[in-house]
Amino acid sequence: MTPPVPCRVPWPTATKKKAQQAAELEALKKRLGDDAFNGLAALVECKHEVAQGYGRTAAKSNNPDFALAGLWLQVITFADSGQEDQARGLLPDLVEKDSKLSSVSQAETEMQTAQQKLMDIRQEYKLPRECG
Repeated sequence: MTPPVPCRVPWPTATKKKAQQAAELEALKKRLGDDAFNGLAALVECKHEVAQGYGRTAAKSNNPDFALAGLWLQVITFADSGQEDQARGLLPDLVEKDSKLSSVSQAETEMQTAQQKLMDIRQEYKLPRECG
């Protein structure tokens, strides 16, 4: 008779990680607002038209943080769907509304960084990095 093999159950770690992710997502939702958050979720799944709709709605929010999140969502969605010119067309609006930005070139750099983060998120959730 062989001795029993110790069981290595990864679920407590996995459960802890899922709880942490859920907390992070909830914090992000509070920061972005429901519309921009839902739009971001759609964008992760390559649902560009849905993401744009949420972005337009969020951009009209009375809450300036939610409105800014909506504008950023529109920019990133245009860029992700290959509509770079439309994304760049919104960059001056971003510079005007986002106090962290001082120039269009800085906004473009941030847009590119956001695109990379988007692809990383997709990869983390075992989705294709780019939409096909």
